Amino acid sequence: MLGYEKLIIIINTIIIILLIAARINWLLTISVMLILILIVIQKMWFQEKFEKSSKRQKELLEIMNDKLLDFSQKVNKIKTDINREMFIIENKLSEERVNYQKDMDMQYRDLTRKIVDIENKLNKIKKTVGAGLGITEERLNKIETELGIFTNFKEDEEAA
Repeated sequence: MLGYEKLIIIINTIIIILLIAARINWLLTISVMLILILIVIQKMWFQEKFEKSSKRQKELLEIMNDKLLDFSQKVNKIKTDINREMFIIENKLSEERVNYQKDMDMQYRDLTRKIVDIENKLNKIKKTVGAGLGITEERLNKIETELGIFTNFKEDEEAA
């Protein structure tokens, strides 16, 4: 029982004692007592209704709190899963980037090697063609000198 309830009971008791002591009309005394009893009953009814309402509100708050907690846990789980998936994706991307770089390096080396091989072959062909042209020129010069062809022409060129 709360303090103000005790105070109401004490005041009501004093009023009843004063009415009985004053020997005022018994009808008035009974009427006042009935009114006081109705007030106490109504107060108890309101108190009970308030407590039920308060309990229901507490239950609803607990239900809402539980649901919010579950929702928060699910959101955290989803966040953790997303972070885990992002980490896995980043690792795979990193691995693929490294593999791609290795492939590009290997292809670059192969291409460089092929270019060097082509240059070497071109140099060999150049030397071979040059040697062949040199031999052909020597043979032509030899044949020209034996036959006397272009001998005069070369001398004319040198004179000019």
